[in-house]
Amino acid sequence: GTNTNTITVNTYNSGAYTRVGSDTITTFNAVRTLNHTLTMTFINVTGPRYSRYHLAAKTSGTITGTYHADITFTRGSLYSERTIDKTFSITLGGDGYADIHCGGRRFHADLGLGIIMR
Repeated sequence: GTNTNTITVNTYNSGAYTRVGSDTITTFNAVRTLNHTLTMTFINVTGPRYSRYHLAAKTSGTITGTYHADITFTRGSLYSERTIDKTFSITLGGDGYADIHCGGRRFHADLGLGIIMR
């Protein structure tokens, strides 16, 4: 549907979009590395084709996924958690807001401002 005014994004063959990365954070007390994988499935995410103007307010649909990270401390140890596993669901309302469900908690976000409101 890329030739229409509204584009629909779904993941290919009901598969998932995956990103893999590694981040190292160095502080005075510790050096921590996160090796992480983010997997997302886009379900009928729709938005305007021509303009980015008010894109957040014109995009709707659902994104579901998982986040997995293995934590390694090479110096210090700020906390005991060594693995993070979270599932999430994001509902884009088409009105500039989104509901984010992650780890049993619900967050309400203003997409235009990029902030969590509650």
